[in-house]
Amino acid sequence: MMDNDALYALRWVTAGDSFRCAEGQLRHQLVMTEYLKDIILETQKIHNQITEVADADKPWADDNRHRVKGLLVVGNAGCGKTLAADTAIKLLSPVVVPDGQLDPRVLTVRTPSAGTAASLAREIIVRSGLPISREPKDDDAARKVVTAAVRKKPTLLLIDELSRCTSPDLHAPRALLKESGLVWTMAISLLDETAWPTPLLMTGLPSLIDSLFVSDKDEGTRRIRGEARRRFNTIRIPDATIEADGPALEAHIDEYCRQLGIASTLKPVDEIGPRLVHASGYAFGTALVIAQKAVALAATRDGAKGKLKRNDFVAIYHFMAGGSMEANIFASSAWSQIDPAIVLPESFDDAKLKAVARDY
Repeated sequence: MMDNDALYALRWVTAGDSFRCAEGQLRHQLVMTEYLKDIILETQKIHNQITEVADADKPWADDNRHRVKGLLVVGNAGCGKTLAADTAIKLLSPVVVPDGQLDPRVLTVRTPSAGTAASLAREIIVRSGLPISREPKDDDAARKVVTAAVRKKPTLLLIDELSRCTSPDLHAPRALLKESGLVWTMAISLLDETAWPTPLLMTGLPSLIDSLFVSDKDEGTRRIRGEARRRFNTIRIPDATIEADGPALEAHIDEYCRQLGIASTLKPVDEIGPRLVHASGYAFGTALVIAQKAVALAATRDGAKGKLKRNDFVAIYHFMAGGSMEANIFASSAWSQIDPAIVLPESFDDAKLKAVARDY
């Protein structure tokens, strides 16, 4: 088990430029998964809708475009939703229109932490280049957002972390109904605006989908939710599994070592892949982050430099999650019994997964 002096020395390494450079090199390597392939293709498809005309007897024009559809990318925290959306946008190809080639013009908006439709509307308006000093009123938000989009004419609008507006953890039931209804009204308005129909790519937690099926007594927003169910395709990024993703993560670790020119002393008995999946809370994106940091540490620390060890994962997980060493998933032989969701456990007993009572 690593002592405090050894951990402190490694913590110093992670504060250095060499570590940051090595980690950055690994972070920018594209890890192509099956779901990422799907998201890249589906994003290109909704972007290509720009070329579709509403009236086939008239030439393509800003105001002669068919209404469009959107894409929802959902998954639990740490699964890689934002990275997948950003990657898909970077790989977008231009579309061909009668006047020539239209290059991608993507407007990217991150949902404010307040998680209200008004705060999101303000962010879209500001990102569109229009001055606004305050959040629009609820009954005027959709109109102002559409006006901003028509002015900017994006070929795609990415709204990241939209589930902040549909989260029961942030909003009481009545507020949740209101905010989610306003958000979906805004979304459908953007898809349908005749002056410039705007394709939408939106990411969020699974509550984003739940908000499409809530019981809504208001006939207008109930209709909007039903319309959104029809107008948005959905890709769910699954939780990682030890069986499928453990070996994949170990292969990525080997590639990271090759990139940084270091050897690995890891053995099958170290069970690094399974430990990574478990430590990440079964979130593939988070598991990759831990792996990247551990390999970067091995490449830049003093002492046995150039050889990746399990202790590199022990140290990185300690820096990220805290807690005692006996509750460290990479240090403990009983790692599968440790609950990674328990905050700062002081002992193995504190960190153990609790038995779930079942009725039979």
